[in-house]
Amino acid sequence: MLDQHTHSSVEILYPYPSDVLGVNTVLPVCPNCEKHNTEINFLRAEVGYWKNCHQRALEREALLKRANEELQAKLKLRERQLFERHSEKGTNSKEQIESDAPAKSKRKRSQQRGTKGHGRKCQENLPVVEEFVELAQDQQCCPCCRLPLDTLCGTQDSEVLEVEVQAYRRKYRRRHYLRTCKCEQLPRIITAPVPPKLIQKGILGISFWVTLLLGKFLFQRPLSRILVELGANHNLNVSPGTVTDGLKKIVLLFTPLYEAIADRNISQGHWHADETRQMVFAQIEGKVGPRWYLWVFCTSDTVVFRLEPNRSSKVVMDHFGDKPTGILSVDRYSAYKVILKYDRILLAFCWAHVRRDFLAVFKDRPGHKQWAIDWIKKINQLYVLNKKRLMLLD
Repeated sequence: MLDQHTHSSVEILYPYPSDVLGVNTVLPVCPNCEKHNTEINFLRAEVGYWKNCHQRALEREALLKRANEELQAKLKLRERQLFERHSEKGTNSKEQIESDAPAKSKRKRSQQRGTKGHGRKCQENLPVVEEFVELAQDQQCCPCCRLPLDTLCGTQDSEVLEVEVQAYRRKYRRRHYLRTCKCEQLPRIITAPVPPKLIQKGILGISFWVTLLLGKFLFQRPLSRILVELGANHNLNVSPGTVTDGLKKIVLLFTPLYEAIADRNISQGHWHADETRQMVFAQIEGKVGPRWYLWVFCTSDTVVFRLEPNRSSKVVMDHFGDKPTGILSVDRYSAYKVILKYDRILLAFCWAHVRRDFLAVFKDRPGHKQWAIDWIKKINQLYVLNKKRLMLLD
């Protein structure tokens, strides 16, 4: 029989690795020893505590890695915004994205060396001013016998293109008429009426305003430069204040035309819209600073511009009103999204803007580069198909 103070030896397999406990995996313990059971519970709790600390450290490391990737992506974005070319026609990246579009040959611009030219353009639409060129009086005879030369019926013709622009004063001389009858319905002296003018009592004629409006709005030239050219080339000196005051008066004449174009614009079913900032140095109540915004709404046959002091969705709602239905192609600016709540106009986001996001991922996030390349190739294929579609329409 065993002594009552002698305990039998039992082997218990501990489930945790020996390198964590610092002891052997198989521990000879006494199952009835309260002290040893307390030590085992303490070790188990300690192992659980350190495992929990390790798990939290891994989570913190993953969060730090994601935060570091975000910061690196933002840093690359800021560097590209500051130093990279803004044009998408070319790229300075060492890694080129393979496209399914057919490669274009690097052909130089303008006329190619060794190729046949197209010749002179026909200008038959221009009026003709004929000039007869004759020999000088002393050359119309033989230099030896001095007998005169006979004139033939034919001519040898050639042309020279000329441009003649001249400022002049149109002077109206209104005639007076004297009444020969004794009727009192007419005044005794009658004067011809003043010819109609664009601006009553204005000194600037219609041709002047046509030249000014075409130069400013068609050829995008500043008013000051147009006036300098008129003074230097045509000796026509007009005060800028006179022109500015005249523009304020004739703008009312274009209001019915603008309203007709706007009505035609909103009656279409597909629009393209965009906005950009425009510096306007005019003071109005409630507006601080010169930053305004130029909005544009395009359809297949109309273009409407709106110069507004703000960039809010009120401009979009004011242009379309509550009747039009269709598709509006825009970027992802939030002002356009307000119109969605009326369920009348569907927004179609521009593929060029969507493609820029995938290009940003390709350049700024190395871990998602292949994913971005796959999407860029798909978008490039859309460009190729759309180009073929336009060629078929032509």
